[in-house]
Amino acid sequence: MNKKFVFSSNPFLVPLACAAFAGVPATWGADQGTVVYDSTASQTDRWVSNRHPTNGRQLEFGDEISLAGTARVVTSFVFEYFGDFVPGTNPDASAVVRFYANDGGFLPGTSITKPNTLLWESQPIQILAQFREVTLTTPNVVVPDRMTWSIEFTGLAGTAGNGAGLTISDPVTVGAVLPASGGRTVIGSYSDYWGQTDPLRADSWALFNIDPDKANFHAKLTAVPEPGTVALLSVAGAVALLWRRNDSR
Repeated sequence: MNKKFVFSSNPFLVPLACAAFAGVPATWGADQGTVVYDSTASQTDRWVSNRHPTNGRQLEFGDEISLAGTARVVTSFVFEYFGDFVPGTNPDASAVVRFYANDGGFLPGTSITKPNTLLWESQPIQILAQFREVTLTTPNVVVPDRMTWSIEFTGLAGTAGNGAGLTISDPVTVGAVLPASGGRTVIGSYSDYWGQTDPLRADSWALFNIDPDKANFHAKLTAVPEPGTVALLSVAGAVALLWRRNDSR
């Protein structure tokens, strides 16, 4: 695989402190974040095109993921793509990353809810040829326990030799433990992926598979607790410390 590069979007300022009450500050930052989802440990040269598997139409597509722990303010997002074109060509190729809550309608015949509410959208990212890992600094985006991240490529024909896609990376090493068939469990993400089949219809999300591979894409989310959670933890710590001091008298 080729050497990767890192892209950083223009970050918003990260709040440095909050207070539950006077004299009890709580501080946090991106360097104190917790990895709540990670599938980047396994490097592969396999990737999934953004083309619809049957009609060839270019899709916005991505992976539904379930996060470990309780930190839900995303400060950093890492993913990897493959630019399927000759280096130095397609200067207008770009992409946008989006975060969605899975609070939409049910997939027909199932209890699976579709991506719906847009939580965050990145600035356009320049797409280069070959394998590229990208790191985005996110402006403290609050996400639910279960979400979908997606990518939409533009400026490419969407054909072999003039397209792009996402890198497969499995297994997931950090994520929520999810129930699976046969009494099994999986970590962080099931083996399918979401694609929006009609860009003019927000509810046109469908699930796709890439047998025999698992459609877990190369991604990592880092997050910090919500300010209220940090403040409560600080209060609890202060109360516990005061109790210990009084108890020792």
